[in-house]
This record gives sequence, C-alpha cells and structure tokens, in this order.
Amino acid sequence: MTPIGYYDYLYETTNLTLASTVVEALQDATHLANMLGNLISLDTAVVVRGSPGIAAYSYTDPETKLIITVPAVGDPAILYFTVRTTIPPEDLEFNPSDYGLVPSDPLVSNSVLGVWA
Repeated sequence: MTPIGYYDYLYETTNLTLASTVVEALQDATHLANMLGNLISLDTAVVVRGSPGIAAYSYTDPETKLIITVPAVGDPAILYFTVRTTIPPEDLEFNPSDYGLVPSDPLVSNSVLGVWA
C-alpha cells in the first residue's frame, strides 16, 4: 500500500542504460522520494536501485540431504525497479515508454524487489 501523497512507478527493462536515463529524468521531473532494490552503478555519476530477476536453483539441505528446489523469481534477463515519488501520473512530464520501459506486474516486481516497510 502506497502512503498518502506518494505514487509508486513499477517498471522493467532489459537495458540498464535506459533505466538510468529514466531515473535521471524522474529526478529532474519529480520529487524522487525513494527506490527499491540494490545499488547498481553505471559510472561515477549514475546510480540506479533495482534488481534483476533470480533464476531457479536447487541445493542439498545439509541436515536432511534432500534436494531443495527454489523457484525463479521474475526473469533474470530483466531489471526491475520501483520509484516512489510525490508526482501523480497525470503530472509526470515525460513518458517512460519513450525510454523503452514497460510497466511491471506488481506481484512480480514485489517478489523481486520486496516492498516498503
């Protein structure tokens, strides 16, 4: 649930450079309040918070010796990121799809990035 006065924008992309461009545009056009995910640095000037999906994997439990399968979360080829801002969608001064971004499914995005406490 988004707190009153904030709007969450959930996006996905396969291009980290596009993601950083959008974050810079959001910082210029809005009052960027927060982002979810890990810090990803492209160079010394641009930092994005986001996370790629996680591939499925398995491991052997050391106590039971059973093989534990952990399902995939999102798509490992996609970078997911969520931006929280005070600007409503109708006042956003640019169109994120112009940067190649696709709105992310909230269930998938939240499973990859987590949610705000």
